[in-house]
Amino acid sequence: MTKATFIFSLDCEGKWGMADRLAGSPYEKITNRQLETAYARLVELFDRYEVPATFAFVSGFFLKPQEVRDNLQWFEPLIHDGRDWFDAVWRDFHAGAHDGWLCPKALETVRRSGAHEIASHGFSHVPLGEADIGEPVFRREMASIRAA
Repeated sequence: MTKATFIFSLDCEGKWGMADRLAGSPYEKITNRQLETAYARLVELFDRYEVPATFAFVSGFFLKPQEVRDNLQWFEPLIHDGRDWFDAVWRDFHAGAHDGWLCPKALETVRRSGAHEIASHGFSHVPLGEADIGEPVFRREMASIRAA
C-alpha cells in the first residue's frame, strides 16, 4: 500500500497580509493572543500526527517592537499603487498598537518544535511581481529579509 503524501504550506503574516485592503476586513479581530493560540494549536496538531509543514513568515511579522525602532530603514516609504505600503503599519505603531503586526512568539512556537520548515513570505508582504514593484524595491525587500 502506498503511503499518502501531504504538503502543508502556511502563509504566516498576521495583519501584514491585509495591509493593502484594511477596509471591510477582519483587521481588528487579528490579535497576538489569537495568533499565538492558532500557531500553538497548528504545531501541536502537526507534531501529534508527525506531519511536517512549511511556515512561510513575513519577516515584519516576527519582529519585536525594539527591532522595529532599531531598524527604521526597513520601513522607509515603499510606494505601491500610489500609496506608501507602510501607511497602516505606521498609523498603528504610532498609536502604540503592535497587536497583530508583530508576533515573534508565532515564529518561536514553530522553531521550538524543530519539525517544520521555516520559509520566507517577503519582508512586508508587498507584491513582488515585476509589474508591481521595480528592482530597487525588490532588492530592498530581499536585504530586509536577510537582515531580519
